[in-house]
Amino acid sequence: MKKFTDEIEAIKKLCRTKKKFFFMFDFDGTISPVVAHPMKAKIIPEWRPFLRRLSAHPSVRTAIVTGREYRDIKKRLGKMPGMYISSNHGYEVWKDGERIFITGTQFRKTFLNLGHDALSTVGGVRGVVIEVKKYSVALHYRMVAAPRQKDVTKRFLQVVKSYSREFSLEVMRGKKLIEVRPKGFWDKGRAVRWMSEKIFPEGLIFYFGDDTTDEDAFAAIGKKGVSVYIGGVKKSRARYRVFRIDQVLPLIEWIQREF
Repeated sequence: MKKFTDEIEAIKKLCRTKKKFFFMFDFDGTISPVVAHPMKAKIIPEWRPFLRRLSAHPSVRTAIVTGREYRDIKKRLGKMPGMYISSNHGYEVWKDGERIFITGTQFRKTFLNLGHDALSTVGGVRGVVIEVKKYSVALHYRMVAAPRQKDVTKRFLQVVKSYSREFSLEVMRGKKLIEVRPKGFWDKGRAVRWMSEKIFPEGLIFYFGDDTTDEDAFAAIGKKGVSVYIGGVKKSRARYRVFRIDQVLPLIEWIQREF
């Protein structure tokens, strides 16, 4: 990965050849700081008005690409006219309250049952947070006492294993997070490609993310767009990296003025 701030002039040159832009942002850890409890996550205050202005720009489209449920992320963002929301790791895409894409409905019953069993198994452990979503189940264990974390994750994965006979499951590990979803069916990368092709094919994609599930999007974009990993140095398929999301603002503001 190259430092985004070192490559500004090269990225500006690319922008001048395209002149239209599709900005896509992960939520947690990207435009919302990582917090102990996922239900306490809030958008960085100055980013709410900034995203509204960006979404209103005639040469720009914007999207949030998140593992959260639509109702959850909509509440955290507030009113964002014109913005696309790709929820549940891209299994659904929404715009202004209308769902314009959905896939994977056949998995819902399985994940409801898996989530119920996970709650019965480790839900009573202090600090455990389990999200039962339409197309995945997530275990958050950041608030679990350190000596108990290994046992909690082991028991959770035993529940997951018992469901793997029904269909192939993928276990993703994030920041004190384990999330389970159907293997090889759909992901943020496929969602990014779908939005790019169906919504704004002429737009240069900018994608900003910080965690494991964003790697699918980074890989899907490849050299066709600008992918940026947010956070400390690590191995990633993103082309560029920044330590903090606010380091990308000068370039985005330049695009707003220039085009």
